[in-house]
Amino acid sequence: MSETFRNLTRLSSQGKIYLDIKLKKYGLNSGQFPYILFICDSEGITQEKINSIICVHASNVTRALDALCKKGYITKEDLESDRRTCRLYPTDKARRIYGELRQLESEWIDIITGGFTEKEKTTLHDLLKKCDANLVAYLAVKKENQEGWF
Repeated sequence: MSETFRNLTRLSSQGKIYLDIKLKKYGLNSGQFPYILFICDSEGITQEKINSIICVHASNVTRALDALCKKGYITKEDLESDRRTCRLYPTDKARRIYGELRQLESEWIDIITGGFTEKEKTTLHDLLKKCDANLVAYLAVKKENQEGWF
């Protein structure tokens, strides 16, 4: 395994463990974390839009959103024009913990960038954006060719 792949895997894995531990008191897990942030940041966002942002299988998104509804963190509102599509809204319960969730995000970033200069942090951010853009382009080709990854 290349060092780059190993590092990315470890960062992802340990980030999930970190969040799972910190989110336990809310009855949440790392897989549900980004959904609450997206929905609080963009009230009324559609499930399809979240699918395109997170890039996971639609059934995983549905399961995560259903769990958040059952736990009282979000509500779904069907669109009048298309009953298969819904808009997502945070509840007061989600809004109350939103700041703490953002703090957890900041803490994790501080942990993994400890000792970085501001320039290094900016460079890392820019490089990760480039990596993400490469992935988005790759996935678009897969989708266009109907090779079905997600």
